[in-house]
Amino acid sequence: MLHPAYEAIKSVSDKSQIIKAFHEDLTKHDKKSIEENPDSRFLWFIYRNGTHIYFLDNREKNWLEAIFKSFPSTKNYAFFWDGLALHHITYDQAIKIQCQANRGAQNVN
Repeated sequence: MLHPAYEAIKSVSDKSQIIKAFHEDLTKHDKKSIEENPDSRFLWFIYRNGTHIYFLDNREKNWLEAIFKSFPSTKNYAFFWDGLALHHITYDQAIKIQCQANRGAQNVN
C-alpha cells in the first residue's frame, strides 16, 4: 500500500505533466524518502527536471533558499504535506513554514 503523501505528490505530477526529465526523483527517491519518514511533514517542489523534497526536521536552514536560487521555477510549484493533505503554497508560505520549523527545532535543542 502506498503512503498517502506519495499518492498525493504522484497525483500532482501526473496531472501537471511538469516533469520532463529525472522522473526517478519522484518515482524512486521521493517515494523512498516518504516511506522512510512516514510521519514527517515536508515541503515538496516539482519542476521540469524533477523534484525536491525537504523534510521539516532537516536542520539545513539555507537549503530552501538555495533550491529557489538554483531552480527558480520551483517557486511556482511548491507544496506542503502537513501530515494529512498536500497543499499548493506560495514561495513566501514555503519560507514561513521552514522558518517556523527551524524555530521549533531550536526550541527542542
